[in-house]
Amino acid sequence: MTAVAGGTQSGSVGTGKPPAETAYSVMFVPDPRGVGALSDRRVEGEDGLRGFLRRVGIHGRLIEEAVGALRQAPAHQITHVVLTPAEIKKLRL
Repeated sequence: MTAVAGGTQSGSVGTGKPPAETAYSVMFVPDPRGVGALSDRRVEGEDGLRGFLRRVGIHGRLIEEAVGALRQAPAHQITHVVLTPAEIKKLRL
């Protein structure tokens, strides 16, 4: 599964600066071609993104890589994410 995160806020995403009020949308895609995406989750700010990805079980290094990448570009992918059906339900995806 691939976690795809994207940020939305006027003028801050992709500027290299930490956006203060950026909302991030995180989507999990079971198929590498983007087929069959689960519901997305909206989180507020970089700390909200970090916390959600931590709850998913993503390693801290990959989380920081994603946050840094989202400062430079509007989207980032984390591949090889494994979620059980119980985890998907718990995360309400």
